[in-house]
Amino acid sequence: MLNSASFPQVSPHLCQVFILLLWSLIYQANGQNLEDRAVLSAYGEEDPSQLVHFCIPYNHEFHVLPESQSAAKFYRLVDFSSATGCSEDTYVDANLSQAVVTVMRGDCSFSVKASIVAKLGAVAIINISPSNESLIIPGGNKTDYMNINISVALMRDIEFATIKHLGDNIKCQLYSPQPTLFGLTEAVIFLLALISIVIGSYWSGVLFYEETNLKKINEDVSESPPTRNEVTAEGHKPLESENSDDADKERKLKASQKLLSISVPVVIFLIIVMSSFLLGLYFFYNYLVYVVIVIFMVAASIAFYSCFKPLWNYIIPGKQRLKFNLGSCCKADIMYKEIVLLMLGFAAGITWLVLRHKPYSWILQDILGVLFCINVLKNLRIPSLKAGTLLLGMFFLYDIFFVFLTPLFTENGESVMVDVATGKSGHHSESAASNSMPRSLNVPDNKKDVSSTREVEQLPLVFRVPPLFPSHPSVCFVQESLLGFGDVILPGVLVVYSHIFDIYVRAKKLYLVISIFEFSKSLTSS
Repeated sequence: MLNSASFPQVSPHLCQVFILLLWSLIYQANGQNLEDRAVLSAYGEEDPSQLVHFCIPYNHEFHVLPESQSAAKFYRLVDFSSATGCSEDTYVDANLSQAVVTVMRGDCSFSVKASIVAKLGAVAIINISPSNESLIIPGGNKTDYMNINISVALMRDIEFATIKHLGDNIKCQLYSPQPTLFGLTEAVIFLLALISIVIGSYWSGVLFYEETNLKKINEDVSESPPTRNEVTAEGHKPLESENSDDADKERKLKASQKLLSISVPVVIFLIIVMSSFLLGLYFFYNYLVYVVIVIFMVAASIAFYSCFKPLWNYIIPGKQRLKFNLGSCCKADIMYKEIVLLMLGFAAGITWLVLRHKPYSWILQDILGVLFCINVLKNLRIPSLKAGTLLLGMFFLYDIFFVFLTPLFTENGESVMVDVATGKSGHHSESAASNSMPRSLNVPDNKKDVSSTREVEQLPLVFRVPPLFPSHPSVCFVQESLLGFGDVILPGVLVVYSHIFDIYVRAKKLYLVISIFEFSKSLTSS
């Protein structure tokens, strides 16, 4: 079994790993029960082409709505939103047959209102909620669910005002679209993650192979090479060496000493720094978001250079080098053609920085994200399975604390991690109730300040793919499919370990293939 002595002690590149792991555990997909979301589409008979769509919470235990828009019928909208509808007297002389009724929220339970309009022939009741009140799933008891068979939903007053502006004789339909298990956008996200982890983990194993050979070459030539069953002083079994000139050997050996070894002290240090930075983002997001953006731009540019360097040196001729030494902090030994590649890398990073608000910026961000993940993975080393277990275990506890325990200490019961991920932190002056919905239902609030930095700048450490074929039901779904870089890196460190273990025991990629398969399975099921 591998242990700490089996790997070289190297100086860590903590900045990249800290940032990507931070975002991994910040960006959590909110669990959403899509059965409790409905699309309300409405139009006025004066202008049927003006069709509006809203996503509203409803309770499927009262009545199950059709999943497709084509299967949903349009019904008359009867407006009683000036009353709470808690008695039949509210609807005197009103024709509610085959109608969708709107009433004001409050005074009595959702079930009481629903039972009244159901007796009068209505097919649905929508409770209009003031914007300063939280949106919830309108509920009842088991008896209510058995006796009431109409749709019961909730809607904000500002959204209902948009419907009322459509004019008289409004028609509306209700349906509850369900996403496919694995759609096109999810397939793109899956491929991005898989490419990153396969190339990154394989490359890390190749570097380990070369590093081991270079160390063997530098052993005392007077000693006979160890046999197959012997082990070197560093704890490695000998591997076959490859021919290269002395200068290249020396540069490769120095490069191998820049790899990151994730040891126990490094894990503890990352947890402390990440916790501090997460709290900083919670309280000072409008400032620190730019720090993260710049760090990602620089790290992605360097990753561009690092990942394309072997191919670039193979294609572009010439080996002229630039060498200078101006002290311990200003040293350089780099080929001129590599300087050009580094400039191209920063050009790509700066291009993303300038165009990051454009609708198509996700393409460049995802490309740079793949390069970033590959570069980090290929430079990662877990010295032992113990260190890997500690790494994942510590971040598991970190996740639990900042998601589930911080609401016990924050104002209005806010989760620090969820607020940073969803864009609510920094808006503590707003009513928490108006921006929340139990059971992870979150309806857009048109009263949000769109000029806020939160609405403009987003933490970029994530793969994102917008709906490639958007449709009206997408108003109930996340507008972009997102996957944090750390969701690739955290399992990726174990894939890297598996590949290196394959090389160490000469298992012919057995553990690498198994670990990649398990990663793919967990990614598709998440």
